[in-house]
Amino acid sequence: MALKVKSLSFSYDSKEILRDISFEVKPGELLGLLGPNGVGKTTLLKCINKIHEPSQGEIYIGEKRMDALSDRNLAHHLSYVPQNTHNSFPISVIDMVMLGRLPFIDFALKKKDRDVMFNLLDEIDLAGIAFDWVNQLSGGQRQRVFIARALAQEPKVMLLDEPTSALDMRHQLDILRLLKRKIKEKNICAVMTVHDLNLAGMFCDRVVLLKDKQIYAAGPTEQVITSENIQAVYGVNTEVHVRNDKHHVLLTNE
Repeated sequence: MALKVKSLSFSYDSKEILRDISFEVKPGELLGLLGPNGVGKTTLLKCINKIHEPSQGEIYIGEKRMDALSDRNLAHHLSYVPQNTHNSFPISVIDMVMLGRLPFIDFALKKKDRDVMFNLLDEIDLAGIAFDWVNQLSGGQRQRVFIARALAQEPKVMLLDEPTSALDMRHQLDILRLLKRKIKEKNICAVMTVHDLNLAGMFCDRVVLLKDKQIYAAGPTEQVITSENIQAVYGVNTEVHVRNDKHHVLLTNE
C-alpha cells in the first residue's frame, strides 16, 4: 500500500510555501526529505498528516484519498513524530506509548496491546524510565518516547520530522537502525525530514531534495546526494565518498 502525493501546493494566506510536489513512497521504503531551513519540509509532512490543508493536490494511501478518511480511520493508517516534543503534558512514559494503541482499543487493553507496548519499551531502551514523567525527561529521551508511541500504532505510513535531532550519536544510529528494520519488517511507507546528509546517505532508500518551493531532484539516494546537487541547493562545496555502498558527505573549505 503506497503513499502517493500528487501535484501538492500549499500557501500561508498569500505566501506560497510549496508548489507542485509529487512523489511516491513504496511499502518498506524510507524516503528522506532534504533541503535548507525554511524550504517547507515540515509543512509538507503536516499537509500529508491533514494538519494543513493543501491549496491543491491529492494524497493517497493505496487507493484511498487521505481527505476522505476520518481522524480515527487515519490513525489506523498513519503515525506522526513531530520535531518539537518539548510541550509534553504530565504523563508517564508507559502511558504515552500506550496512547499509540488508542485507535485499536474499544473498552479495555488486550494482550496484544500490552505486548506491543512492552516490546517497544525494551527495543527503544525506555524500560528503565517507563514510570517517569515525559515532561521531566531530556530532549533525547522524549524523542525516543514519541518514536515508540508512533510505532505502537503499527502504521502503514510513518511521518518523521527530524526524529534524531535531539539524540546523541549513539542513539541516532540505534533509533535509525530500529526504524529501518521496522519499516522493512512491517512494510511501512516512511517519510523522514533530515538535515544530516550523512544519515540520509546511510539510511534513506530514496530522497527528495527541495529548493525554492519545488522539488529540485528526486530519486535513489546515491543519485541525488551529489556534490553538484548539494552546491546548487545548499551553496556549499563538498566531496561525496562511497564506502560500503553508502554515500558520505565531507565539507570542504574551497
